[in-house]
Amino acid sequence: YATAHQWYGILLMLVGKKQDAVAELKRAADLDPLSLQIQNNYATFLAAVGDSDAALRHYEKMVGQEPDTAWVRRNPWLLTNMAATYARIGKFDVALRAAERAVEILPGHPRSLNALAGVYMRMGDRERAWKIYARADTGNEHYAAYRAFMHLSAGNRDCAFAWLGTGGGVGVSMTEWRRRGLAGSREGRIWQGEARRATGGKCDVRAKDVMETTRGRTPRKVPAGRSG
Repeated sequence: YATAHQWYGILLMLVGKKQDAVAELKRAADLDPLSLQIQNNYATFLAAVGDSDAALRHYEKMVGQEPDTAWVRRNPWLLTNMAATYARIGKFDVALRAAERAVEILPGHPRSLNALAGVYMRMGDRERAWKIYARADTGNEHYAAYRAFMHLSAGNRDCAFAWLGTGGGVGVSMTEWRRRGLAGSREGRIWQGEARRATGGKCDVRAKDVMETTRGRTPRKVPAGRSG
């Protein structure tokens, strides 16, 4: 079944077997070419292993075939993922168009605004990026996580981990992460990658806490007190 290959691929990605994970997602994508969720995950995994060209071809194929479906309007993360991938290779015009479309669909959502702000961060316009994210709904459960992402993009590691420790992740405290069954979620996988990126591969107790939490283990307490 396509779904089984998809979840096995996600498991492989979680344990660091990235190429095997991509292979499993490809099998899932081949088995169910009509599932935008699977196709989106496949493109995301391609980008995760550094194959930006293949990821973008896949994103563009999906958007070109289904530019404004109800699924995309309900889940514009295809557009935010595509925007991030274009921004990473310096194609800012296309990245901005994709991110702006996501914001049109969900104007106040932290994730869509983070995608647009992230493009400007990569363009070096931090002031504009923060102004964009200031429009995010602070009551949204994802707000703290994506504010932390903003700080990571700006190089403010301490602020990022402070936001994570006092309300980050997917908008709940780390002590509630396991209780709500969020271990292994997509946000959890994102945080594993961000934790590694934030520390530059160095040992950091806060990064370990993030990775242990997203893998479903009980973390050490992250120092309280957020700023920024």
